[in-house]
Amino acid sequence: MNKNFLILGLALLSAALAGPACRSAEGGLPDLYVAKLDCQAGNLVLTVGNKGGPLPAGWAAAAAISVDGGPQEIFPLVLPGEAETNSFAKGKGAMEFLTSTRIEDISGISVYLDFSDQIKESDETNNTVENWHIAPCDLPDLVITDLRLDENCNVQVTIKNVGQGPIDEPAWSYEFLDYCGVSIYIDGKEVACVPFLKFDADRRVEPAGGSAVLKSAIRIAKESVVLAVVDSTQVIVESDETNNRASAKLTCASAGRS
Repeated sequence: MNKNFLILGLALLSAALAGPACRSAEGGLPDLYVAKLDCQAGNLVLTVGNKGGPLPAGWAAAAAISVDGGPQEIFPLVLPGEAETNSFAKGKGAMEFLTSTRIEDISGISVYLDFSDQIKESDETNNTVENWHIAPCDLPDLVITDLRLDENCNVQVTIKNVGQGPIDEPAWSYEFLDYCGVSIYIDGKEVACVPFLKFDADRRVEPAGGSAVLKSAIRIAKESVVLAVVDSTQVIVESDETNNRASAKLTCASAGRS
């Protein structure tokens, strides 16, 4: 692992992990190991196991994570409250940590647990994994399958998730009400920016294979070029970011046709 990477990581963690190495409580020393590497909605999930004794009170540790040999993240292994109370902290258990490391291509992941040696363990030789290959996470892929006028000559857009994974939670978050789930343009001018909450509160498009219909109030009175773009503000990480738009020349006489 890159020496500068470790030095940087130690500097970043010096405040949080200051002091001598933690010693275990009674019951034997803990023994941390990487139990599994997986992904969730585009992010690496690190599962850390403990096959030794309980972790010491007030324990603090971090993992150094690299992707394809390049430094990516110094990730703290303590989750406030939860990590202190489950079987992982008590020994003979494992815990998942959702990291901020993105997995968008087939990658070789290397992990060094407790790289600054804050926790005294019964076995200090099994804290690393090198080049553990992981495939891209199952990601959604949003496409527009239908763009037409309804019986009232209003623009109607059908969106489908043709990817292998569900859409991430932020798409429906109230914090993202200004997020454009679907943008609609008429003759090159944006006339609507509609968040998913406004037309798909039931999350029909969320799972792989799911779809939803945006029934807009935008009425076409004369022949117009209509462009619809899903996830135009790019909040959702997708397996294919190039297929999010569809356009058609629509007139009121074409209402109801594909």
